[in-house]
Amino acid sequence: MVSQRNITISYLRVAALLAILFHHTICMYGGWPPLANPFNVLMPPHIGLMSASAKGIGLNFFTFISGFVLFYQTKKQQSFLEFLWKKVVRIVIPCIVFGLAYWLIFPDLMGNHDPINGTHLWFLPMIFLSILVVSVHFYLPKPFWIVMALYALLYKLGNYTTLRTLHEYRFYFMIFYAGFGFNALLNGGDLKEALSLYFSKKWAIALLGIALLLSPLYVKVIKLAPVPTQILPIVLGCIIVYYITLYAQTSLSKLDNLVLLFDRNSFAIYLLHQFVINTWCTIGYKWVASVNFAISMPMVFVSTVVIALLLAEGSDRLQKRLIKKRT
Repeated sequence: MVSQRNITISYLRVAALLAILFHHTICMYGGWPPLANPFNVLMPPHIGLMSASAKGIGLNFFTFISGFVLFYQTKKQQSFLEFLWKKVVRIVIPCIVFGLAYWLIFPDLMGNHDPINGTHLWFLPMIFLSILVVSVHFYLPKPFWIVMALYALLYKLGNYTTLRTLHEYRFYFMIFYAGFGFNALLNGGDLKEALSLYFSKKWAIALLGIALLLSPLYVKVIKLAPVPTQILPIVLGCIIVYYITLYAQTSLSKLDNLVLLFDRNSFAIYLLHQFVINTWCTIGYKWVASVNFAISMPMVFVSTVVIALLLAEGSDRLQKRLIKKRT
């Protein structure tokens, strides 16, 4: 049985995932992926701001929650090779396979003709690197300093490469690690002394309200230097995650089951959704360009979510078979 705390966290991760999918849906109206014939669709000005906000909030919270749920795996008895193989099957192999498919099917719809770093797929290797580094906590003594050393090494390596995965890793890793650390704090883990951030219920409600009031400023704040901008999603992540775990329900509803389905397939949905959007760009672009934005955008978005979920379910079953054979 899934604990209610996991369900509430699933709601957050699914909301972050839908925000990312919304952003990518809007991007097709603004000329990304790069098209020979961009859509000539009248898009309301405020939609661009909503899209940029959805991207920032979605990526940051998805990263934070991914770090948060990784902490639960500290209780699992598995060797490092077992742990590594499961993550390779879930993230790395699909990323390579579908990156190749992306390159073959949509060669003109990626930046610099790079199927990984020139598309949305850069995010998955970044998450994999973060998981790999933080997994030090599962297997080695004095993990904090080892994690910091590995982060510094990869941060420096990012200065000598054009790979977007490593460039973005320098920013997002600390958000991922903060999510892991905050869960460790809530569960009395080994980071309790290092991370002293803890909110009572009243503080959680008050700070959440302030965070929501300040959220329209997020897009402007994110343009500052990298380190200051890491603080905002970390603080907001801690506040919101702690807040929602205070008000757990006692039973599963139909909506809960649907959210758990989305959450279980979250990486696969992220992996596959752009294929649906690109299909709209290449096959359905005449229809999209001829229909009012208020009609076409919701249809593209909903079809992207539903089709990506169905494809992800099939991919998930295949991954489970691969893991079962290996273990």
